[in-house]
Formats: sequence, C-alpha cells, structure tokens
Amino acid sequence: MSEPPIPPRFAPPRVAVLVRTHVSNEKLFHLLGVLSQSRRYDLFVVADETNGPVDVGSYQKLSHSVASCAAFGLPSEHDRILWQCGDYPFYFAAAEIPDYDYYLMIEFDVDLVGQSPAFIETLISRFGHHDLISEHFRLPEPGWPWLPAASAVYETVYTAGLFAVLALSRRAVEFLLQVRRAEAKRGSKAGQIIHCEAHCGSALAAGGFSCVSINQLIPGATDRRCFHDPDFDLETSHYLLGQYRLAVPNVAVVHPVYDLAEFLKKNWQKSEHRKTSKAQPRRMG
Repeated sequence: MSEPPIPPRFAPPRVAVLVRTHVSNEKLFHLLGVLSQSRRYDLFVVADETNGPVDVGSYQKLSHSVASCAAFGLPSEHDRILWQCGDYPFYFAAAEIPDYDYYLMIEFDVDLVGQSPAFIETLISRFGHHDLISEHFRLPEPGWPWLPAASAVYETVYTAGLFAVLALSRRAVEFLLQVRRAEAKRGSKAGQIIHCEAHCGSALAAGGFSCVSINQLIPGATDRRCFHDPDFDLETSHYLLGQYRLAVPNVAVVHPVYDLAEFLKKNWQKSEHRKTSKAQPRRMG
C-alpha cells in the first residue's frame, strides 16, 4: 500500500490586489500598468462611482458608492462616509470576489519606488499568519482626532496608519464587516463614526487577531516623510509622477504622487488658499 502524498509545507495565499480610486487619470493607469506585471496575485480596481462611472479601461472593476453603504448594512449617515470609512471597499470587494485568502488595497495615488511589483510580491510572501498588515500598528498619540469615538467602544485603541496600503485576511474582513454592521444598528451621531484608521486595528486587536506593520515585515519600506500629505509647492517635485527624488533609503512606497494635471491643480488650490488667507484682516488685541 502506497503512502499518501506529503502535503506542501507552505501553500501561497490567494491574494486580490485592489486599487482604490474615485477618478480615472494618468496616475491610476500608471499604477495599474506596474501592478499588472505580476502573476502572484489578481488585480482589480475598486471604484467609488458615487459621482458616476469611473473608466478603468480593460482592467477588472468592482464598483461601490455611498448609496450602496446603507443597502449593505453599513453606517452611512455621515459626511464623506467613504473617506471616513476607508475599510468599506474591502467589504464590497470580498462580497463580489470571495475566494481569496487576502485582500491588499492600494490607493491610486501611491507609487512604487522600484516601478515594479517586487515590493508587493515580497510583502505577500511575508504575510504569514497575520490578519492585518498596515503602514504602522501602534497606540495613537494623545490628541489623535480619531481617538474619542473609538475610545467609547474599545478599551484599547490602536492606529493602523494611513489606508494608502493595507492588507486584510479574509477572516479579518468578515469580522470587521460584522463589527461595522453592529455599529450601524447601534446608531451614531455626527462625530461618533469610528474612523477606519482606528476601527480596523482596534477591532481586530480586541478580537484576538494578529496585526503587524509593513516595516516589521520589510524594514524601512514605509517612512512618514514619504508617506503623508506634503505641502503642495512646486519645489516638492519629488511627489510628481516620474520626477520625485527620495532622500530616505530603502523606501518602497511613496504617497501621494500626482500626475502633472493633478499636481498643478493642487498647487493652484493652495495658491488660492494663501491669497485668501493673506486677504483676511488681522485681528487686533
């Protein structure tokens, strides 16, 4: 009688990479072009189509909108709900494409420094048993704006960092969805919605899930100096697609990065804001 085959020691997880966007522009298609070079995962665009259809060309699109939040049992009676709750696209995506072990979401204005999917492939290879992999995972600093609402629910609040790059296991997505639906049933007034950066880390830690920062898996991959909203001045051209310059070694992802049209738009808006601020009369006393 022959011996049964020995199962493999490690089966790579099935991963869906989700590019989150609400616009169709050069930056979106640049990122999609880079990410599409790998066969290590399946690539999708998760499009917020609240304001109308988003053209993603030939790429696979998963659509959601503000209107779909309530129908899905999620808290929705708040301003800018899909900004406050950046975790929502995970739930919509997992409902449409349920057969994945992990969902890794990247915002369209992230740029991969190596201009290849190598960073994503390396990150996936180190997921291990973790359920949340985020920019950072730690206790928030005093005065963090998302702390009060989360503290009303969780004894210990954690921040999972910016949602520019974030991965969740399928079981974490399912758990977080149920927590959000319970939140909707409780009801919440303005200012009481639990922001995504507090919701995911705090709920998963309370539920006994394993949470880890990207830098623990790939040292130096993210850096706050290259992973936040910069001042939009022409001198900060290292955030312009194809022209940024990094003084920080080992950084793998930069956020945000703009194509030329969006970069000029941001600078114009900042210039107009400065003009308005200077025009305000100075208060005496």
